[in-house]
Amino acid sequence: MKHLVLIFLAFSLSTYSYAASLDIDLSQLENSYEEHLPYSSGTIVLNINNMLPSVPYSIKLTRNRTLSTFPIPDGFKETPQPTTNKSKIPLCLNLHALIDQIRASKTESDVPYLLNLINTAVTTIEKEGKQAECISELALVSVVKKSSHYQKSIKISNNESVTIEISRSGITRTIILKGKEKKWLTHVGLGFFDNKDKSYFSKQSITGTNPEVTSYILTKKKDSSDFDYSALALFTYPVELGYVFDGSGWGVTAGLGATKEKPVAMLGISGILDYQFIVTAGFIIQEYTTLKGEFNDNQLLGDTPIDSSNLVENTYKPSFGIVLGFSFD
Repeated sequence: MKHLVLIFLAFSLSTYSYAASLDIDLSQLENSYEEHLPYSSGTIVLNINNMLPSVPYSIKLTRNRTLSTFPIPDGFKETPQPTTNKSKIPLCLNLHALIDQIRASKTESDVPYLLNLINTAVTTIEKEGKQAECISELALVSVVKKSSHYQKSIKISNNESVTIEISRSGITRTIILKGKEKKWLTHVGLGFFDNKDKSYFSKQSITGTNPEVTSYILTKKKDSSDFDYSALALFTYPVELGYVFDGSGWGVTAGLGATKEKPVAMLGISGILDYQFIVTAGFIIQEYTTLKGEFNDNQLLGDTPIDSSNLVENTYKPSFGIVLGFSFD
C-alpha cells in the first residue's frame, strides 16, 4: 500500500494546477486578444472591465468544437432609472449628472474616466455626511458599477483553445486563450491482468502397501484468483495529434502503480476518447512467485518434506492486461 501512496503523491504533484486571474479592459481592447497560459492547466477567472453600463452584451464561448453561451447576468441589461426624485442637494445632483453621462456613453474608452469621477463624487458625499440625502444616487452607482464589470470562471485544459466573443451593438471583440501545449497526457486508471503467482507444497503420499512408509510429492496449490488488479498512474504520448486536441486518437502509454502488495509497471497502446478517457491494452510487469528451476510439477521429493518457501522463487514476468483510465486535467 505504501507504494501506491507514493506513486499517487508524485502523480498529483505532476498534474497540479491553480486558478489565475485574467483582466480584460474593454476601453483598451480594440479588436482581439490572445493569451498563452504560462501554466499547465487550471481555472481562469476572467474579469471583463469597463463595459458600457446601459448596453447589453452577448458573451459566447467556443471550446474546441463545442459552442456554448455564457449566462448574461442582470448587470448586462438596461440600467434602471431611480425610483425616487432627484435630490436638490448640489453634491447629489452632480453625482446624478455623472451617472447620466456614463449611461449615455457610446464607447468603452469613456467608462474608466467617468467611473473615476463617480468614485470621487461618492467620496465627497461620504466626507460631507450626505449619504442619506443622496441615497437614490448611491444606489444607482452600485448598479452602474455592477453593470460595467463581468466575471466568469473558465476551466481550460492542456492542448485546448478557448475563444471568447464579446459583442455589443454590432461590435465584437475576440479573446483567445490557449492552454500550454502538453505532449504527455496524464490519467489515473485501474488495470486488470493475469495473476501468475504460483504456490507449491510437499504433499504426503503412501508408498506401496505399508502405511508407515511415506514419501512426499511436489504439488501445486490451487490458485486463489485467475486475475489481479492494480491502480495506476498513466502517462500517454499521443500519436499524430494537433495543437488543439480534437477528442480522439491513439497513443503510447506507460504506467506505474501497485496492487495491494506489490508495485507494478505497464506499457501499452491506448485509445483516447474525448481527451479525458483512455483504454489501454498492453503488458503489465510485476514480481511473481514461481517454481524454482531445479523442481518440476509432481516431482517425488523423497521421505522428507520441503518447506513451501524453499520450493519457489521471486521473478518478474509480463502479463497481458487492460487498463481503463480517466483524466482530471
